[in-house]
Amino acid sequence: MAVKTFTTGEVLTAADTNTYLNNGGLVYISEANPSAAASASINSCFTATYNAYRIVWIPTAYSATGQAQTVLRMRVSGTDNISSNYYRARWYYGAGGSTGTNGGAATETGFELADSNTPVHPLSVDIFSPFQTVATAIAAKSVSWQGVNNTLYGIETVGRMSVTTSYDGFTLYPSTGTFTGKLIVYGYRQA
Repeated sequence: MAVKTFTTGEVLTAADTNTYLNNGGLVYISEANPSAAASASINSCFTATYNAYRIVWIPTAYSATGQAQTVLRMRVSGTDNISSNYYRARWYYGAGGSTGTNGGAATETGFELADSNTPVHPLSVDIFSPFQTVATAIAAKSVSWQGVNNTLYGIETVGRMSVTTSYDGFTLYPSTGTFTGKLIVYGYRQA
């Protein structure tokens, strides 16, 4: 859609407003609010309507005090894909200049995205083509605070599935313990 330029004194019609409201940005789809839960799943959130989605996780508490991970698994019809077909690469960089990488071949059973211990670590995940029958891919960013060495870290994770399954949902969970927070799914509008 071409961008319309309005001039001083021109009338902004309801049709113009509705067109611009319907053709840009993120569209709220669903949310979950787990409380001291071992996992949170959202079903039927991926459809043919959108090709890309944004997941936002805003945690308020984790029960784990040691090093743990927040993990994402893809779902079909209410069942997690627990097969070893997740590829992942992760980069982290600390406020003090430290950096590092880690990753996994298709032997992992989920995408490790962020630390999941106290204090809390929010994250966002872009998911590409989960409903289409192509290899679903992800790009995630998170914030981590390591209390042991008082260092703030930024973590970036990318991944893709080694299968071309059509997914309609996902599960987010801490690798140990429980978590509490707000999990929101948005679709990227297509103009």
